[in-house]
Amino acid sequence: MVDSTRSWYSASCWVSPAVCVARNERDAVGRDGEKYSWTRLHVAEVHDGRVTSACAFDLEDEDAAFAYAEELVRAAASRLAVTNRASQRFDATGHAARAGDVDAMVASYAEAFVYDDRRRLSGRPLDDVRSAVEGILAQYNQFEGHTLAVRGDRLHLAWSRWSNESGFETNYLILHEVDDDARVVYEGRFDEDDFEGAYRELTQKYCAGEGAAVAELAALGTEWLLALNRRDFDRAFSELTEADARVENRSSSPFPDRSAAELRATFEDLYGMVKSTRSWNSAECWLSSTCGVIRHEREAVGNDGEQFAWARLYVFVASHGKCSGWCEFDVDDEASAFAYAEQRVRDAEGR
Repeated sequence: MVDSTRSWYSASCWVSPAVCVARNERDAVGRDGEKYSWTRLHVAEVHDGRVTSACAFDLEDEDAAFAYAEELVRAAASRLAVTNRASQRFDATGHAARAGDVDAMVASYAEAFVYDDRRRLSGRPLDDVRSAVEGILAQYNQFEGHTLAVRGDRLHLAWSRWSNESGFETNYLILHEVDDDARVVYEGRFDEDDFEGAYRELTQKYCAGEGAAVAELAALGTEWLLALNRRDFDRAFSELTEADARVENRSSSPFPDRSAAELRATFEDLYGMVKSTRSWNSAECWLSSTCGVIRHEREAVGNDGEQFAWARLYVFVASHGKCSGWCEFDVDDEASAFAYAEQRVRDAEGR
C-alpha cells in the first residue's frame, strides 16, 4: 500500500536477558508522497536467538507493558510456569485470528499435522489448513481463549470460544502438541463438558513422550483427580491412595494436617456446599519416579451461581502405585515447595 517504509526501535529496556520492552517507530511514504508514522511499545521474548512471542501496547500504556514484561520474567523463573512453547504458539495464533491474519494462522501448523475432532457434533474434515482458516474467519470475528494446563515443552490444553456479532458461538477445549519449531503437529478438539477426555489425552500424550520416565506417577495423579471430579471418592481414597497417607499443611490455609480419611471428609463437605467443582494440575514438575511438585487448580460453582477458584502447590508423593502423601504450599512459596520435595527425594535415595 506504500512506496517505502522503515521501522526501528528508538529506545529499548531489557527487563531480563530474554525479555525486552522497546519503543517501536515506523515511517512510511504513500503512493502520492503522503507521509505516515506510527509509534507503539513492543514486549518481545527471545529464546535461542529467535523471537518466541511479542505483544504490542499503545505508547501511553507503558505501565501495562512493563507489568506484562515482568510477568513473563517471573513465569520464566518459575519451575511451574503455566506456559511453554505450545502455549506461546496458541497465544500467537489467537493474536493472528483477532487480526484476521490468514498467513500467520496457517504458519502455526506443520505441513504434516493430525486433526483429531472428539466433539459430539464435529466440524467438517480438515483437508486443507488455509481453506479451514479462511472459513473460520468468514464466520467468526471474536476469538477468546485461555490456558488450562501445560505439560513439558510441547503440550498445551486450553479453553477456546469463537463468536460473532450475530450471537453465534462455539466453545470447546483444544489440545495442542508442537514440534521442535513450535508448529502444531497435533490438534485435538473436545466438547466443553468433556474435560475428562481432554485432560486424560493430555496425560497420555505426555507419558508417551517427554514424560515417559515418570509416566506411572503422572498417570496416577491424573486418575486421582479425575476420580475426584466424578465424586468417586472410593476410587480416589481407597484404590489410588495408601491407607496411612497424610496431608501436611505448610500454606496459609487454616486446615490442619490431615489423614486421608479426614481429607476425604473435607472434599465430601465441599461438594455438598456447591453445585459443581473441577480440579486439575495446570503444571507439573516431577523430580523422581515417586515425587513431584504440582500447581493445583480448583474451580467451583455455588448453588446460586457464584464462582470460586483456588490455586495451591502440592508436593505429591507415591509408593507402590498409590498416593502416599501430600504437602500443601501457597502458590508464591514455590522455593519452599521444591526444597521440601528435593529433601524427600534425597531421603528416599539415602534409604
